[in-house]
Amino acid sequence: MTVNGNDTNGRPTPWLGPLATLLGAGGRGEGETPGASTNPFDGLRGWELFKESYDAWERAVSPFFESMLRSANLLEPGGSLLGTMTQWRQQQQRMAAAWWSLFGLPTRSDQQRTLHAINELQSRLIDLEEKLHDLEARRVAWEEAE
Repeated sequence: MTVNGNDTNGRPTPWLGPLATLLGAGGRGEGETPGASTNPFDGLRGWELFKESYDAWERAVSPFFESMLRSANLLEPGGSLLGTMTQWRQQQQRMAAAWWSLFGLPTRSDQQRTLHAINELQSRLIDLEEKLHDLEARRVAWEEAE
């Protein structure tokens, strides 16, 4: 529970400050008529309240997270874990390639080589089609000139 932006132990909770201010005013802002809605989350007021609270929370928490993410106590084990996962993945890929080749099926590298060859053939075919089209256009122009 919070009271005026502080928790029950008197510690500040800056991300709840706007909410405590709003609710401390009876749920109504200055100058509102007595019959108006007392719900602080009506219309844009609720969005503004959320945004102010989130921004205050982010300002309060981000220094802690930044210092934690720069700490060697987190970075060294994280780097070690990443290296181990990379080695494990490479080993898994080698085992999968050996398994597929055991049954005479193409591995990923075989498929990539085949795809590369197909792309080269397709490029050559397109070039030959363009040359053929140019030669055909020249032949038609030469026949019309005669």
